[in-house]
Amino acid sequence: RRRRLTMPPVIELLRFSIPEDRQEVWLQAESCVWKPFLSAQPGYRWHELWQDASEIHSVICWDSKEDLVRVHSSGMLDEKEKEFAEVYGQYGGDYDLQAALEGSREYTMYAEHRAENPAEDDRKGRIELMRFSIPVEFQKVWLEAELEAWTPFLARKEGYLFHELWQDETAGECLSVIRWRSTGDLQRIHKASSHELDEAELRFAQIYNKHGGDYELGEALTEAREFNLWSRSAPGQKQQQCPVLLPGM
Repeated sequence: RRRRLTMPPVIELLRFSIPEDRQEVWLQAESCVWKPFLSAQPGYRWHELWQDASEIHSVICWDSKEDLVRVHSSGMLDEKEKEFAEVYGQYGGDYDLQAALEGSREYTMYAEHRAENPAEDDRKGRIELMRFSIPVEFQKVWLEAELEAWTPFLARKEGYLFHELWQDETAGECLSVIRWRSTGDLQRIHKASSHELDEAELRFAQIYNKHGGDYELGEALTEAREFNLWSRSAPGQKQQQCPVLLPGM
C-alpha cells in the first residue's frame, strides 16, 4: 500500500536527552500527561515514543501545519508542561525542559508505504532512521528514487512493517523512517547479500542521476540510528493505565 500524499501531514519531532536509568519514568509520564492531551486536539493523527540508550524522541503527526500551530498557540502547553514536571519529579526525575530538549523539528510526510498484512501489532517494533542532506531542488527526485528503488526491496523482507519519507525543504533534509517487527528483522537486512543491496543502490543512483542529481551516499547520509518503538497511540485507541500516577508507588 504505497501512497504519495497530496495533502501531506506534518510531523513534529522532539528530541530529549534522558539518562537511561530515568527513561522509563519519563516515558510513562509522557504517556500519562501528553498523550491524552494531544489525542483530544483537532487534527491529531498519532503519537509515537522512540528510545535508545541516550535519547527519547517524541514524534507527533498532525493533519496540517495549521493544526500544529493551533496547539502551540492555544495557551495550554505551559499547564501541561507543569503537570509533566510534577509527575516526573514525584519519582526522582530532575526536570528541566531546556536542559533535556536537544532539538525540535518539523517535517512534511511526502509518502508512506505499509505492509499489506503486518504479522504483529504495529504499535511496537524497531525504528530505523536515516537522515540525508539533499538540496531543495533535488528533494522530489530523491524521494521518488527512494520509493522506486528501496521501498520494493524493503517490502519483500520478513518483518517489514512500513516505510515513510519525510522532508524539510527549508533545511534541505530528507528522512527515511523504516519500522521493523523486531531487532532481529532489522539485523537481517544489514546482513543481506551484497548483490541484493548493490542492486537496490544502483537502481536508486540511476533514477536520481537521470534527473540531474549527483548521487554520493557518503556525502548525503548525515545520520543513521536505530530506536525501540516504546509506544504508538492514535485517535480511538484506549489509553493505557498510568502506573506512575497511582498512589503509593
